[in-house]
Amino acid sequence: MNLKSILIKTCILTGCMTSLLFSQNSSQATAQTVSSSHQAQNISIIIQGSSYSVQSQPFLRNGTVYIPLREVSNGLSSAVTWNSQNKQITISQPGQKIIMTLGKATATRNNKEVKLANTPIIKNNQVYVSIRSVAELMQAKVNWNSRDQFVEVTPNTSLMMVRGPSHFYWLNRTNGEVHYASSSIAEAKLAGIMTLDIKGFSNLDLVSSGKLEQLILTDSYGEPMINTNLYSALMVNGSLVKQTKVHYWQRFVFNVTYLGDRPVMTDGKMLYVLDSAGEVKLEYDLVKIVGLDEIYSVEGIGEGFALVRPNSTGLLTLINLQTLDTVQLYKQLNGQEQEYAEHNDVPYHGDEIKFEREKDGVLFFSYNSIFDGQKHNFTYKLDEK
Repeated sequence: MNLKSILIKTCILTGCMTSLLFSQNSSQATAQTVSSSHQAQNISIIIQGSSYSVQSQPFLRNGTVYIPLREVSNGLSSAVTWNSQNKQITISQPGQKIIMTLGKATATRNNKEVKLANTPIIKNNQVYVSIRSVAELMQAKVNWNSRDQFVEVTPNTSLMMVRGPSHFYWLNRTNGEVHYASSSIAEAKLAGIMTLDIKGFSNLDLVSSGKLEQLILTDSYGEPMINTNLYSALMVNGSLVKQTKVHYWQRFVFNVTYLGDRPVMTDGKMLYVLDSAGEVKLEYDLVKIVGLDEIYSVEGIGEGFALVRPNSTGLLTLINLQTLDTVQLYKQLNGQEQEYAEHNDVPYHGDEIKFEREKDGVLFFSYNSIFDGQKHNFTYKLDEK
């Protein structure tokens, strides 16, 4: 089954995001170009307590750490635009817009002028900024450790950001507000509010199919991260139209999110198939159909079938969406493998069958056998009884 999905992932606590490249012909800005002789080795960036991996090495100049604009801004969950004609940098996030100009000693924050201690410069065809200047413009705390050569940045917001092809979403981990901007220079507008209860390490993904998008927030907690809350928010034309939450214990896989171009959502008990407007068109009571009062993950879906797994017992189950008949797929294995699936509890209960694809009414599966250490494959025809 080809879902044609685009996954854009951001790692929230480390501030990792999709990069934007800002280039400029160095011959147009020789006055602001610096020599690579000022390069400092092994300067580390720490954002919100976690190491932030940079694509281009920061450098030290006159006691100031410079970093590519894309790095510090992405780490601070901001949309960034470089205008090569007027040499202006625009940094924006909900409620905040900063404009800096190459070589200019002042910037504007929400239309108010602010003096800069260090101006933006160009090095190796990239715009570099003083990390302290930009972070403080965004009201973040900055600390430079000269002995260990690292910069520590502590944002004053709980924003997470993901980027579509040309648009942006921000999620506030504290109050659940979702903001949307149609471009990097457009004003971010409130798109809706997610009901959240963040407990641990969280990641925000954007999964797309055509014009429809889902924000997927995973929140892992407990030792060793054995609990996962999975939040999903369906976005239509920049507005939040439906959301779900499901809690998984120990075993966790991402649920499928689309059936063709139709959104698929679950709260662990119900399975929903929606239309392009976000209206529920089909719904299935998984507890009633499978016969187990459990929380379910949805590991596959196609025309006429769904593959669900009860979280506690862990046995992958095929549902015929027309007749609502079910098949526990581990029973397609040999007797030894079946017995293991029924009694195994390491690292969690159930089988290890993985859905691979569907073609012409045939489902393809694989599993790794604990007995011979090999990967095995098998198929199941949807019209089998």
